[in-house]
Amino acid sequence: MGQALENQGPSHVFDTFAGKNEALRGGNGKHSGLFVADGFPVGLSAAELFDVPFPSDGRNAFTCSITSLDAFALRLKLDLSLLGPDDEVFVIDATAARAFGPYTRSDVSEAGEWLATTFGDTCVLLVRSPDAEAPLLTVLGLSHFYEDLEAQRKELGCNNDIDCDNDDAIEESSTGVGMLIVPQGDFFQALCSGALINNADTPSFEPYFLTSWHCVPDAADVNQVEVLWDWRADSCGGGDPSISGLPRSEGKELLRTSSFYDITLIELDDVPSGDLGRAYLGWETRDPIEEEEVVTIHFPVASPMKISYGNVKEIDQNSGGFTRQTKVHWEDGVTEGGSSGGPLLLADEDYRIAGTLSNGPQHSCLSTGGNVDWYSSFRDFLPLIEDYLTGDAPPIDPPTAPTSCAAEKAFPGNATVLDALRIFRDNGLKQTAIGNTFIDFYYDTAPVTASAVEHSASLRWLVRGVALPVAIASKTLWGTP
Repeated sequence: MGQALENQGPSHVFDTFAGKNEALRGGNGKHSGLFVADGFPVGLSAAELFDVPFPSDGRNAFTCSITSLDAFALRLKLDLSLLGPDDEVFVIDATAARAFGPYTRSDVSEAGEWLATTFGDTCVLLVRSPDAEAPLLTVLGLSHFYEDLEAQRKELGCNNDIDCDNDDAIEESSTGVGMLIVPQGDFFQALCSGALINNADTPSFEPYFLTSWHCVPDAADVNQVEVLWDWRADSCGGGDPSISGLPRSEGKELLRTSSFYDITLIELDDVPSGDLGRAYLGWETRDPIEEEEVVTIHFPVASPMKISYGNVKEIDQNSGGFTRQTKVHWEDGVTEGGSSGGPLLLADEDYRIAGTLSNGPQHSCLSTGGNVDWYSSFRDFLPLIEDYLTGDAPPIDPPTAPTSCAAEKAFPGNATVLDALRIFRDNGLKQTAIGNTFIDFYYDTAPVTASAVEHSASLRWLVRGVALPVAIASKTLWGTP
């Protein structure tokens, strides 16, 4: 990495958003969640990005720097599909002298691969190859962070720093709560919260992570998600560590999701430990009780970790288009944009998870009763994920299952229908030999059929006509969303 910083190649500077951070903040309501970055297409090929290589560990190394003037952080989106088998791509955060990668041909995503977020307005792209010419890659686009995550933009002063709580159990639980950076749309980046969740039946710690569906609404975005750990004050009222140096994880796979309840379980690539360790939170299946004490741990408005204290007001509520939610009133502390997906923890149950933050009105430090939120129902989501959180082995899905199939192309973004079809697969088809034969055939032919459905309106309508009655039947038979 030192060589790369010393041998920086061509500089590519973009002024698309120069001086426009405040105006970009004004468009923050385009999507749900706290949006912190907008972007633009770049379209630079390797021939345009790099010039003369330098030797590095027996290979040729090519570098360039990319700048978006006035950005507080950057994310680059690359097409890696034409990389050679031995080509490696790294992105370097120059402010922290920290490299992320290698990204290889195995990281190819259909719409392009988002590299790790780097802080400051400039990052360095490093490519290593055994060939004399730079590998065939393209920088497709760039996300320009118009919010300074290290400025502690705390709009409401009644938030509570997590390190001001002296409960050892709270401190332990807090180490399992992470802040998500999630690509949404073409070039937007949003922030959410979420928590590691434990399977107590195994001695190992599987990297399962729970958040809200609206934070990661598209399965294609899961492996583009970053989770930052330990973004917190170093003491009560104290300073904060540099966000550039925080431990990170990346999303690996969408395990189960429900737009019906607004809750999602994903798997991370790995989970690094921190100075305080790393906790995997327990979970609770009983109904919350009215007036019982609860807390939530979260990252409001891109600020370091906070904690709020409240009590349950009602259960099984419909709110924000979601069902069977738990209504909570905050007595001390509030939530804000960026808190979505944060866990609802039951104080009398050793701070076990009972749901994730779904929706609520704008809060005020002067309010005496209006600071309420609605949380998803973990107990209703559990039947969909029980095989991951109990027993000594996760469920075995078809090993050839693709990341995209005909149903996903026919119902893009409609997680409710896709949930119901998956339950029909698991509870219906998998129970018979003929059903399992059909599943194997479906996944074996999925790459071809998915492409055909994607490019043919008539085929999409045909698949919808067949699949929708099946989804309705699944809901009737098994009570699924």
